[in-house]
Amino acid sequence: MTEESNKIMETQMLQQQMQNIMIQKENTRLQLLDIENAIKEVKDAKGDVYKTSGIIFIKSEKNIILKDLEEKKNDLKIRMKSLDKREEIFKKQIMGLQKEE
Repeated sequence: MTEESNKIMETQMLQQQMQNIMIQKENTRLQLLDIENAIKEVKDAKGDVYKTSGIIFIKSEKNIILKDLEEKKNDLKIRMKSLDKREEIFKKQIMGLQKEE
């Protein structure tokens, strides 16, 4: 293989990895929206609140559910930051290869 074809293959692999990151970011963004909506619903709830455990609902205290949701939200935000960093690395690598061409 020539150096040029190696660069093309490497660029294609990086672009594919970048697409995977973009998909993961979109999934994480949607999960964050779901969590934020759940937090709002729990805060607005007037009566009993329930959480799921597998396929069953368990009555729980509002503050416990909110704490769990906030923890999940923080975890997702950390994941999003990590994905942003990985995306930036791939962008720089792709740009570097394109400049070499």
